[in-house]
Amino acid sequence: MFRVVSEKNRSFISGGLFFMQKELRFLLPLFLVFGFLSSCDRSPDIVARVGDEIISTEEFSNALKQRYPHKNLEETAIEERRSLIKNMMEKKVKYMRAAELGMEQNADFLETIRLRESRLISSKLPEKLIVDSLVTEDMINSRLALSKARTDVILVGLAYHGVPGRIIHRSQEEAMTIAKEILMQVKQGEDLARLAEIYSDDSRVRNNQGLFSPYHPGTFHHAVDAAVFLTPAGELFGPVITPQGIFLGKVLEKESINLDTVSHNEKLKTKWNIYNNNFYQRGDSIYRELTANFKEELGWEVSSTGISQFLGAIDEWSRNPEANDATFTAQQRSIYLGRVGKDTITSGYFIDEFQRTFHDNYRKFNSEAGLEKMINELIQYQTWVIKAREHNIRELPEIRERMSDIRKNLLVEFFDREEIKARSIPTQEEIETYYQENKSNYMDSRRIHIREIAVGDSLTAEKILDKARKDPENFHKLAAEYTEKSFMKERGGDLGYQSVNSPRLVVQKAVEAGENQIIGPIHDRSYYYIIKTGDIEPERQKELSEVEIVVRSNVQQNKQEEILENHIAEFRKNHTYWINENVIKKLK
Repeated sequence: MFRVVSEKNRSFISGGLFFMQKELRFLLPLFLVFGFLSSCDRSPDIVARVGDEIISTEEFSNALKQRYPHKNLEETAIEERRSLIKNMMEKKVKYMRAAELGMEQNADFLETIRLRESRLISSKLPEKLIVDSLVTEDMINSRLALSKARTDVILVGLAYHGVPGRIIHRSQEEAMTIAKEILMQVKQGEDLARLAEIYSDDSRVRNNQGLFSPYHPGTFHHAVDAAVFLTPAGELFGPVITPQGIFLGKVLEKESINLDTVSHNEKLKTKWNIYNNNFYQRGDSIYRELTANFKEELGWEVSSTGISQFLGAIDEWSRNPEANDATFTAQQRSIYLGRVGKDTITSGYFIDEFQRTFHDNYRKFNSEAGLEKMINELIQYQTWVIKAREHNIRELPEIRERMSDIRKNLLVEFFDREEIKARSIPTQEEIETYYQENKSNYMDSRRIHIREIAVGDSLTAEKILDKARKDPENFHKLAAEYTEKSFMKERGGDLGYQSVNSPRLVVQKAVEAGENQIIGPIHDRSYYYIIKTGDIEPERQKELSEVEIVVRSNVQQNKQEEILENHIAEFRKNHTYWINENVIKKLK
């Protein structure tokens, strides 16, 4: 189905294959970034410069709003601002260094760029051919203007036979005649509010004497929104024929708004909201019709023989315990599955569309019917890719801009993976050395053994305390009998060994009491506790085998930070790298 929920996260049409890779983020000590601040004055419109690129005040402000959506700009702390600008500058250094190191020529990089460009242009073409033909500029402007500036309206709504949710016997022509008569009466001095109450079939209109103060766009058909938007204050509009009925009315008051100040992204979001809410079914029908026409024009086929061969290859490949997307043989990747136009669909092409996730997904379609369905969807997708290239969609300014962003993000991704993560894997010697040098960080604190009895009132607690002190050896039996924590009954109230650094009140009181004591009642939240302490274990050095995972992570993190520091230092030998500290401090 052709439906896009948002511009930010859009899938390619009808079952496209997606894989989103996460960017790694590595931080540098703040002093390394802020230790090299130029003493000369900076433009108030520029927060930082990295090489030939700047980070503008507007860009930084928007990034702050995204990072801290529940804070006003002036509420963000200077440390938060410095941390963010450091991250933004690190990202720029990463993709510039990646380009300098030739990562753009990496075959994997080029293939990923091809895939992402294909997905982008294949979704942009139906937007231009279908969505833009259905959602007009006036619709978008009316929705934006009416949502941002107050407009007061009196409406009359007349239903006719066939309007959903209304049992009306009059025809559309008869409803139109009544609408024109109402307009004539209003022009002769009749009160439109009274006529709205008398004639309107829509209860939302009739119950308020037609008054909408303010008028909310989207309440009625988009054609009504457009009429309200285009009509000056004090003027009548209509009759407007819509599938919901025939509407006419008068704009009472209208605030003005400059739509030039509305961002492109907000206009885009509004366009898709209008499409999804009003034109989805019609657009989907057009999409299916265009797809069928394009496929017929280009010529296409699916190979049943190829499907059988590929399923056999998948079965053979999956028997390898180490199977992943890269372990398919050249022969297994060369199986012909179909074509559209001059583009051949091979098993390798199909696998690559999953961007390293085929091994996680192949079981979902590991049958002839399932695989044929997926290949048909891929052919449908590829049909739109081909037509998008014919329409030169990749040269549109917004596509070029987005591909530039995708390229930079992908370079950061490759840099993090190939230059930072791959080179920061610790050796066993490094792990052991780090452990020996930081042994004090891997200690088990002193621990005290505790049993508890928890009851709901102090009087019962006092009685149990008395019994426990008279027969300390059977404390566990008292706990099983009296504690009100059901999960502790079978354990005889045994909490085991607890760290002396625990913030829990029961543990703190146990530590104060010392070894082999019975104390209480201790009131903590809903319970009164009687506790019995046991022995105290001394502080203990953890063995490397117990903490090796943590030590490995610490060593790797340190190496990653060092690698990035070295790259930034190398970058700064030949490139500009500065921050406008005054702007960061004074930004509002």
